[in-house]
Amino acid sequence: MPEEIPESTLNTLLEEIRRLNAKVDENTRITSEIRDGFPGGDADGHRRYHEEVIEQMAEHRKLRKELITHLVKTSTWVALSGAAWTMWKALQSGLFLK
Repeated sequence: MPEEIPESTLNTLLEEIRRLNAKVDENTRITSEIRDGFPGGDADGHRRYHEEVIEQMAEHRKLRKELITHLVKTSTWVALSGAAWTMWKALQSGLFLK
């Protein structure tokens, strides 16, 4: 026959069960509040939206970087061409020969 468990031990175990149940209830409430914080309660849709926004931002940064690179290259060629044209005209007019 099994040994009888002392009442104090049972009370301690019961108290621990109540404490754990209260913790579970609190965690359930917090989880519900978190879910309710998303539009339509759709946490996955909310995550996908942010992933899309992040992807669009990355594409925008890439486009801006490519545009700046293109402008710098074009500006450099224009400046070099202008300097070469100016030197050519100066050579034609004999400016450097005087």
